[in-house]
Amino acid sequence: KAKAAENKSKPAPTEPPKPKVTKKTQTYNVSVFTGSAPNAGTTAKVYATIFGAQGDSGRQLLNDSPSNFQQGQTDVFALECAAVGPIQTLRLEHDNSGSSAAWLVDKVVVRDTLTNKKYYFHLQRWMADDRGDLQTAVDVPASDSPEPAAAGAAA
Repeated sequence: KAKAAENKSKPAPTEPPKPKVTKKTQTYNVSVFTGSAPNAGTTAKVYATIFGAQGDSGRQLLNDSPSNFQQGQTDVFALECAAVGPIQTLRLEHDNSGSSAAWLVDKVVVRDTLTNKKYYFHLQRWMADDRGDLQTAVDVPASDSPEPAAAGAAA
């Protein structure tokens, strides 16, 4: 009888637990500066994708409130996603919706909340299908400088 009790107390053999592969989630503060020219704001839905050395954020809606992206305004968003590592490129785009979709974007600043490092993306361009280069999506390389490079200067 002792052997029977002994067998019952031993757990059945199991495979060792598999390590969980979870990507660390982090927050990036995204500040979008709309130009100050007349009709610079947009009614379109705006999306951003952050590309880094270790991956990307995926396409993220930056909030479609009608009070966002108005002429001369700065809008700040908290973008939560898997950590992307040092940021290399930002893709900014809009869906061209609404009665006034054309948008003049001055710049975007992304702050990594873990390292507190700021990345600057100087656009200074229209994102529209009816002016400028007719693009509503653009990939912009990161800069360490808060000011855009002088015209004709090497990037």
